[in-house]
Amino acid sequence: MRFALALLMLVAMPALAKPVAVDGDTLRAKHATIRLANVCVAERGEPGFFEAKARLQSLVDRASHIYFDCSRADKYGRLVCKLYIDHKLVTQSDIGPRAGRAISLCALAR
Repeated sequence: MRFALALLMLVAMPALAKPVAVDGDTLRAKHATIRLANVCVAERGEPGFFEAKARLQSLVDRASHIYFDCSRADKYGRLVCKLYIDHKLVTQSDIGPRAGRAISLCALAR
């Protein structure tokens, strides 16, 4: 039920309310936290963290159309979603290389 309500909030999100990057693979949109599916980047304190966060925020800031395709919630209550910006799926290569601990965390998340 919580997942459905959060998804409804995202669908109803006004176009002017742009999401904010928490890190390189997580966004805060309205009242939901979204973990990008199939994207794993450096964690806070690891090399590449700030670059990945800035890259994700830059993509969001330049977007005229943002769409989330959410499949589930993770163990932290974040929605796990594919992110589409201007009708294009955002992938790992759009954000930056996997780095440090993110490689092993990605393997665990699958």
